[in-house]
Amino acid sequence: MSYCVECGVELADYHKKCPLCDTPVYNPNRSFDFSKNDYPAFKKHHSVANRRKVVRRLVGFILSMSALMAALVPLIIDYKTSGSVGWSLYPLLSVLLLWICIAIPFFRKRNPFFRHFTLCWFSTGVYIGLLNLIADGMISWSRFVISSMLLAWILMAGIFAPKRIRKYVPVLLVYIVAAVGYFILLASWIINTSAIFSLVLPMEGLVLVVFLFNYFIIRSKLHGAMNYIILFLSDILVLSLGFDLIITGYVLGRYAFTWSFIITLALIPMIIAAVIIKKRLRLSGVLSKRLHR
Repeated sequence: MSYCVECGVELADYHKKCPLCDTPVYNPNRSFDFSKNDYPAFKKHHSVANRRKVVRRLVGFILSMSALMAALVPLIIDYKTSGSVGWSLYPLLSVLLLWICIAIPFFRKRNPFFRHFTLCWFSTGVYIGLLNLIADGMISWSRFVISSMLLAWILMAGIFAPKRIRKYVPVLLVYIVAAVGYFILLASWIINTSAIFSLVLPMEGLVLVVFLFNYFIIRSKLHGAMNYIILFLSDILVLSLGFDLIITGYVLGRYAFTWSFIITLALIPMIIAAVIIKKRLRLSGVLSKRLHR
């Protein structure tokens, strides 16, 4: 039995130094057994990163099971009451869309904003197309919505495109081609030729102006996720107000804000919140630099 020469603590055979005062152990008459230790060996599966991974997958599994139950209940009720599947397809598709946008990120190691935005955006487009197909038996009004969503995605892709892609793909050319293609699609779907000049062409001009504005804003070295979010929300607000004025001017013969008023009420608080968050993040960064000099 050995003891520390400084504090008198009892020493085990595997102690290289005193566990209390850290005094090195020198005992030529004792054989050391370093295969033992006071504490169990650190195991990788106990790491913080791995625990977070397990928690994320557990949350994703719980959300998936909840979505499955929420989808099966109306499906079973619909089949038991009518003997077929009818109205239950609407909640089924809605739950599937929510599962894709909310639960899937918990199963992925990394969730870049634009990749997740693309997944949810295209899933929403497919969801709208399926709703139109189930309700009317054909793709009619949803093609206008889906084409507009595709145009908005191209706008976002120009904002969040990596520098290595912008180096070889001119964003301005992509914006112009997308705007012209959008105009051609709308013109091909509208039978009345007068609507092309009084409805489609003004909408095309507005879209082109917004795209060009975004291009020059991005070229002016705009950085930061919050700046991109504010820019995108502002684009949606401007396009909604402009489309509403153009459509009401063509249909009613007078310019007025109708459905865009609801979108404005939803977007303005989001833009204000994004501006406040951006300013607070900037203030926090300045204070941290000042206090840690």
